[in-house]
Amino acid sequence: MTHGIELDEPPFGHQPPPLEPASFPRRYRARLRWKVVAAAILLAGLVLVYFHPAAWLLALLGALCTLDALRREIVLRVDAIEVQGMLRHRVIAVGQIEGVRTQPQPYGMRAVTRLVVARADGGSMRLDGGWESDAAFEAWLARLPDLDEINQRAARDAIVSDPAWGDATDERWPRWQRWHATTRVAVLVLSALVIASVFWRRDLEAPLFAVALLPLILLAAVSVSSGRLRLDSSPSDLRPSLYGLLLLSSAALAIRQFSEVTLEHWAAILPATALLGALLVAWAWRLSPGRMEDAQRWPMIPVLVVYASAVLVLLDTRLDNDRGHADPAVVLAKHFSGGHWRLFSVDVSPLDVHANKRTYNVSLATYNNVSPGETVCVRQHPGRFGWAWTDIQPCSGAAVSAGTGAWPDPLYRALVLNAYTPERRGPLLKLLFAAQYDELDTRLSDLQRRFERREIGSMDVLVAYRDFYDPNPELDTLFDAWVAGHPQSYGARLARGIHRKFQATALHRAGFEKWVSPSANVEAVVDKQIEELEQSIALTAQPILSYVHLMDAANDRRDRQQMRQWLDRGLAVEPGSLALTRKYMALLGQERARDEFLAECRAAGMPTATLNTLEAMALVRRAQNLRHDKSEDAALALARQAIALEPFADDLTMALYEAAWILARQGQHQAAVDLLERAVRTSPTDGSVHALMASSLWRLGRRDESLQQVREAAELGWAPSQAYLGESLLKGQEVPQDEVEARQWLSKAAAAGNERARQLLRDHPSPR
Repeated sequence: MTHGIELDEPPFGHQPPPLEPASFPRRYRARLRWKVVAAAILLAGLVLVYFHPAAWLLALLGALCTLDALRREIVLRVDAIEVQGMLRHRVIAVGQIEGVRTQPQPYGMRAVTRLVVARADGGSMRLDGGWESDAAFEAWLARLPDLDEINQRAARDAIVSDPAWGDATDERWPRWQRWHATTRVAVLVLSALVIASVFWRRDLEAPLFAVALLPLILLAAVSVSSGRLRLDSSPSDLRPSLYGLLLLSSAALAIRQFSEVTLEHWAAILPATALLGALLVAWAWRLSPGRMEDAQRWPMIPVLVVYASAVLVLLDTRLDNDRGHADPAVVLAKHFSGGHWRLFSVDVSPLDVHANKRTYNVSLATYNNVSPGETVCVRQHPGRFGWAWTDIQPCSGAAVSAGTGAWPDPLYRALVLNAYTPERRGPLLKLLFAAQYDELDTRLSDLQRRFERREIGSMDVLVAYRDFYDPNPELDTLFDAWVAGHPQSYGARLARGIHRKFQATALHRAGFEKWVSPSANVEAVVDKQIEELEQSIALTAQPILSYVHLMDAANDRRDRQQMRQWLDRGLAVEPGSLALTRKYMALLGQERARDEFLAECRAAGMPTATLNTLEAMALVRRAQNLRHDKSEDAALALARQAIALEPFADDLTMALYEAAWILARQGQHQAAVDLLERAVRTSPTDGSVHALMASSLWRLGRRDESLQQVREAAELGWAPSQAYLGESLLKGQEVPQDEVEARQWLSKAAAAGNERARQLLRDHPSPR
């Protein structure tokens, strides 16, 4: 196509409508909405300047846009168009205009019309959208050639005249239509598979290598297609373009690899990336000569460079068989970030004396293979091509290295790490470990009968079943044997359902989610829990605890409606049940929801003990929020109100602890000790209460009593107290030095995730 198309001989039959010279010149101003937008920018800048002086740039921009919108206008003449504005004045003769292009806009927005100018400065000028328009304006534009139509006709002529589409001219266009439809379907299918490899089964390696090969396959396909495929992004070329699929596959591979290695690894491969990227760009450039004038080949360059870097990282890590050097460390935490697309990282604390905490980007497979509290090996790999990278795997000498048939190794290890120590096992759990199923079933059946005769309350039953909160996977076979020997036992079904519930909780805390570990995840355990608890309902007349734990399962799935249904079914069996209402109140997250539920319980005439406990729970939650907002006096007043209500033991302990914490912070240590002594009598197994009492007693100068409370908190499993006691024994501070006992306490605290204990163990390695 040549520049400066003559208007009296328009191509492809373009017939410009006649113009009336008497109607010109005509003036058109900017639309009102653009003036409003410019004024809004100015106003926003002025407002922001009041708060931050640096916003004067925005105010200046708004002022310039406003002045330009007010002065801007188009003057149409028969033989020219003149654009006037504050910043620019441009006159373009009709003979200098190649034609008009129309650019469709997304989301149903009005299409944009641009004049394509054939001058030395070239370019285009946007006309509609921001300008007023009328019939004369449209008639003036209609005189100009439609470049979109010209390009479409030229593209079709190129297909019909190309022998690559067939020998007979009349067969080429139908053959192109079939080829175009087939290629589009193939591209859509491959695009869906690429997206699935990124967002679905990221734990599989085979799709990753398939995505890595796809760009090379696309380049090869264009090479052997005899010009019937292309890689450029020309909007008018009718040949199928594979650029979109090339972009998608390269981006998917880069995202996968970027989430698994550090930036240092990417920086190390820059020279090799430049070389491989140049080779791929040269190959693609030769394959796409650009038959149309609007062909754009430059977008291929960044895509192929990114692909080159991603494939080099893939080969460097996946083909590296050297195990490298491994340093033992303890996993502190696991993190993921992002929306639906996730980046995974692991915080580890090396056991080396001089090493500090590190955070590593890891693959999904590594993320699924470790758990917080687990000892792992941070392995420094040299890389297949010499670019070092880091991997994290469980050490071969770990205490737990193999799972059972029911649990994959990583999940098995995560559950064992959260299992109860022998000291924490209650009498019912000890009977289960001893496989005394008959005795266990007799005790639980008697407990249920006493509850149904109202000799004990629902909270007494709930406390008894806390023995089964242990997520230890070794209990699975014991529970199965118990249920198999007593298939109609309510206690056996309920206990196994509770056990599975806390297994799901442990896996959730260890970072296992349904989209992360599809082979055996927390959702599968929740399904088993719900199934077990639902089956237990039919085995007794008053299955209150089944409803309590089913509410927990519904809350885990964020199903508030189902949670309320379980509450209503439970209250129909035992109106005013403290266990049910207390659980429901604890699961309500908003203060307004808690207040509404408390008012509902009052209106239902529930027992005073139940109402007092629910009100105390609401007061303590409100006090905690006020304390976080630094309103300690108001929080203390609410905590004292909760104490005065004499709620259930656990909630009374929480209120006493909250009040004592605030008093201790305010320096009223004796008052804090008085409250904590009552809390100890109420909940003697709460390690946090003993730890806070130890702190206040120390500040009162009662050192011996303080150390006794520290020891009691440590024996109850409170990790900060274990670390403190271990450090005191290690250094001989206030207690006789005993390095052996010190290491025992420090090891327990370190296993619970206490960083101070780990630091002490690193700084004081045991003698060999």
